[in-house]
Amino acid sequence: MMKAPIQLLLNSISVTQWCRHESSKAIPWKKGDSGKGRNHEAEMSRCSTSFWLLFKGYLPTISTTTSVTSVPATLPMNNCTEKEFVCQASGHCIQMIQKCDFRPDCSDKSDESACVMEVCDFEDKDLCGWHQPALEQMSGNYSILFTKTFKWQLGRGANLYPEEEQHCPLTDHTTCTEEGWYLFADSSNGEFGDTADIATPVISLTGPRCKIIFWNHMNGSTIGSLEVLYKNSNKTSKLWIQSGSQGPQWNRAEVFLGIRSNFQVIFRTKRGVSYMGDVAVDDITFEDCSPLLISDKPCTSEEFMCANKYCIPKNNLCDFVNDCEDNSDESPSICSTSIGHCNFEFDFCGWKQDENDDFDWHLRTSNTAKLGTGPATDHTLQEPSGHYIFIKSSFFQLPGQKARISSPVLSRKNKNCKIIFYYHMYGAHIGSLIIYQRTTLKHEKTLLNLTGNQGNYWQRKALTLSGDGEEDFQVVFEGIAGQGPKDGIALDDLTFSRECLPSQEFLPAEPPGLPPT
Repeated sequence: MMKAPIQLLLNSISVTQWCRHESSKAIPWKKGDSGKGRNHEAEMSRCSTSFWLLFKGYLPTISTTTSVTSVPATLPMNNCTEKEFVCQASGHCIQMIQKCDFRPDCSDKSDESACVMEVCDFEDKDLCGWHQPALEQMSGNYSILFTKTFKWQLGRGANLYPEEEQHCPLTDHTTCTEEGWYLFADSSNGEFGDTADIATPVISLTGPRCKIIFWNHMNGSTIGSLEVLYKNSNKTSKLWIQSGSQGPQWNRAEVFLGIRSNFQVIFRTKRGVSYMGDVAVDDITFEDCSPLLISDKPCTSEEFMCANKYCIPKNNLCDFVNDCEDNSDESPSICSTSIGHCNFEFDFCGWKQDENDDFDWHLRTSNTAKLGTGPATDHTLQEPSGHYIFIKSSFFQLPGQKARISSPVLSRKNKNCKIIFYYHMYGAHIGSLIIYQRTTLKHEKTLLNLTGNQGNYWQRKALTLSGDGEEDFQVVFEGIAGQGPKDGIALDDLTFSRECLPSQEFLPAEPPGLPPT
């Protein structure tokens, strides 16, 4: 039974009408302004008052979940088993793994009603299914101390006090106005090192190209960190991390999920040393996350039929993504013929370090990396233990120095050949990544030149190569060291498309015939 909330009568109490930030600058606090500013509780936590009032009992429960369609107490007549989900309107039975998979299977969409929404902009104060497990565990023991808990909450620029825009977003990302809502963790609450988690409900199944795209705002002198975690049963692994101030703007990020089942996504923020740095997120999107459907039609000439009868574009073969859900599109029997096919889990796979550069590319995992240098995971395995190749500035590598790797030699007859790769270039003082097509006579043509911060996530790039009919050629990746000791360039999952032809001069000789008997 719900206990009646206690009414706090503050009007009859004389309270100091001026309060101070930790910076000691006085700001006005208007009595009765509990609905303005971040909220009444957050501002009290920043103010210096002569007393706290602690009441025994229960305060109203604060909802941390979205207002979704509730499941009726009485379901329609059905023959569903305990392992099946009952559609609310029709009583139709679907497999439980079809619940919360980003594809409505019930006519009334009830199988997706208590799930995280595909797109969430937090407008209308809607959390879209995201919830805070730690707060739910506290729901029976609320006290005034709850207001000082470091937690996620909704906010907007219109509610900020003067100078708070220096460490909290003045506008949201969706509407770019002060009236737009976003999700943030108020660092005026809690202590240094406190963490706050907000999680999705359990997601049953995702498709091969599934990824999360979101916008984050991390500005302030004492910003902590923001992580994206994957939780399955008792295992929790880190997919993405960012720490420190990133400037006064909203920054885009994306996290590849791929095929996963029965898991949750968690946004975790860690508080910095003071209130001068709030972490905020907005416009969270789950893109291309619905599972594959087997088509009734046969695969076209432009498609590959997977072992499980799915049809996928042939361009997706051997690109280090499990498009078929059974990995048959990444089978060694198919991909072994691809030139330069390398995930760097063991070695450089035929890619060669240039002897005339200044330093070398190195194999690395994120497990061995220092915080703030390089990606949180590799691209192949999406795990901190996965390998990629990496360069960064250091005491030994000065800004402007170059590291090069070159591919196996390709035929001059190539016409529709492509080099496909994934890169990660993140940091305020990042250097450059330049890709060349170099002929056997050392003539070079620039295919791509990337300089500066490209975002804190792996990005895919495909470049078209064409031979001139006269000279065989190679592809060269050149990394140039930047100014920042923490900023580096990472490469992973390099391959040439299946149309690419190797140089005839470098093909192995024909095996000798069998000796006469």
